[in-house]
Amino acid sequence: MGPLAIGCYTTLAAFWVPVISEKFIKPNRRLEVTLEEGEGRELQQKMLDGYLDAVLTHTRHLLPGVEARTVKEGRPYVLLAADHPLAGRKSVRLAELAEEDFVSLDIPTVRDNQLVNLRLSGLDPKIAWRSSSFEAVRGMVARGLGYTVLVQRPPVNTSYDGLPLATVEIDGPVGHSDVCVAYSSTARPSLRLRAFLDFCADAGGAAGGPAARTTA
Repeated sequence: MGPLAIGCYTTLAAFWVPVISEKFIKPNRRLEVTLEEGEGRELQQKMLDGYLDAVLTHTRHLLPGVEARTVKEGRPYVLLAADHPLAGRKSVRLAELAEEDFVSLDIPTVRDNQLVNLRLSGLDPKIAWRSSSFEAVRGMVARGLGYTVLVQRPPVNTSYDGLPLATVEIDGPVGHSDVCVAYSSTARPSLRLRAFLDFCADAGGAAGGPAARTTA
């Protein structure tokens, strides 16, 4: 069936690489699938240069010259320590967090997109702590060092060191950062790529995402 080179944005890898490996690569032994993890925009540029067939990333990170099929909704949420006064709430207005310390996931695409998104939504985060590690950010929040706003949702509200966390929805409009599969707009998708797009749409839907849609 031939080769298929897929890029995966680093923060999505823990959520998507295992299921892709088990449910897509393993059953299709005739496909020569390679997976490369990295920064979403760099991977997209490699795709546009002809080295990758598709990139699993966020819709807010898309470069010009790509098309994308959305495979899972990515509405941001607030992450709090379990004993935070707002932890028992179903939702919170971003303005209620304006004076609290913010723990930032310090990677370029988050700095360029999430922080801008929060400011457009009425919150200028007071950044007190930074880490490039998704789990380190969750761990600092669990220890009461501040709150954060994330998109990816692990199935358990516990940090790596076993401390409880609370997820709270955002009350009010906030820009989404949906998960998508990006591919070049200059070439017709191959049968291999279309099979991968369909697989990701099914996998994202099964995990609670909306019906897939295509974005130019």
